[in-house]
Amino acid sequence: MAKRTNVRKIILAIMFIAVLVAYFDRVNLSVATPFIMKEMGIDKVQMGWCMSAFLGAYAIMQIPGGLLAEKFGVRKMGCIAIVFWSIFTFLTPMAKGFGSFFAVRALFGIGEAPIFPSNGILLAKWFSKGEKALSSSIMVTGAFIGPALGTPIAVFIVSMWGWRAVFYIFAFIGLLIAAAWYYFIRNYPSEHPKCNDEEVMFITGETSVDNAPKLEGAPWKKFLTSSQFWGIGVQYAVINYIMYMFLSWLPLYYLEAKGMNMKAMGAAAAYPWIAICAFLVIGGIVSDKLVTSGHSKFQARTCFAIVGLIGCGIGLYIGSVAVSPTLNVVALAASLGFAGLTYTAAWSGCQDLGQRHGGMVVSWMNTWANVGGFFAPIVTAVLVKHYGWTNALTITSFIVILGIILWLLVKPDKPLVTD
Repeated sequence: MAKRTNVRKIILAIMFIAVLVAYFDRVNLSVATPFIMKEMGIDKVQMGWCMSAFLGAYAIMQIPGGLLAEKFGVRKMGCIAIVFWSIFTFLTPMAKGFGSFFAVRALFGIGEAPIFPSNGILLAKWFSKGEKALSSSIMVTGAFIGPALGTPIAVFIVSMWGWRAVFYIFAFIGLLIAAAWYYFIRNYPSEHPKCNDEEVMFITGETSVDNAPKLEGAPWKKFLTSSQFWGIGVQYAVINYIMYMFLSWLPLYYLEAKGMNMKAMGAAAAYPWIAICAFLVIGGIVSDKLVTSGHSKFQARTCFAIVGLIGCGIGLYIGSVAVSPTLNVVALAASLGFAGLTYTAAWSGCQDLGQRHGGMVVSWMNTWANVGGFFAPIVTAVLVKHYGWTNALTITSFIVILGIILWLLVKPDKPLVTD
């Protein structure tokens, strides 16, 4: 018997890099925010609206992006998405004021929308049941290594060549990633010239390598009448609200509220993203081991998610009221770190519930993710304007209670469809 190939690992690496670059592009904005606000005459609330313009457009296009990826294939749609958002990364510094900046950010969101649904479809089709949580965790880790590495890199580029340079450089990198995506990615394992029969059968659990039938449409009526479906979606709005508060405002928080300089801010703002990456990978490994050793998915997914939400809320509260700079940095890093357990559970939970339609469950969940993301920048800006940074963070820490309640509805041991 021939030795099994490992093409799926290359597929996962490309997915990871695409997500990494997508989040580099987002953190570039947060680092450049003080300079953009000054040059374009934009205040905090207006900047919050511009940040939310990206996320609103991104949310609206999640389900259409998933449908397009299923219709035309993730190879084409993923490549198109990366090229589209790279173009608008390049155009970002060319905006002249609030109106044009708002428009560029909205179009940026439309372009990037298909990438996560495409990744969800790839996770459903390219990874075996025992690899779902870890592969999901590694892919999602790119979203958080982006801010961890991107913050100090962006600070360096801005310091050396100005804030516009960071957008031009990453636009070019994005086009390189688009080329790599089209070259390496295939819609199904059986379509890939380097993927042998043994790997295809390992992935599908079937004795036949023909795993590329036409996929029937997702059962939306069944989905939309399910409390599990609503639970997995809306919980992601909660955790993503917190994440986008960090992503949008943490650099400015450290500059304004804590009086840090750019160098100190670059380091402090990176720690939460390093923490969440570590929690994601560890959580993915442990969660998969629990499932393969016979534990329930309630234990491996729901319990993980709830522990993550509790730790996230406590860390955010402690960080918000901490007087000690060290305690503040450590607590905020721990807060976002614990959120990683919830992210692991959410992405693998989509595959548990959706089975062969896991990509469409991802589209639904990611729609809600960006509903939370849409409100995070603008609501945080309003809270800071009227009540200050400390109260804005403290208030946010209590929304994890809603996330805990919603996770009790998910019930990942009961799939919405059967393969």
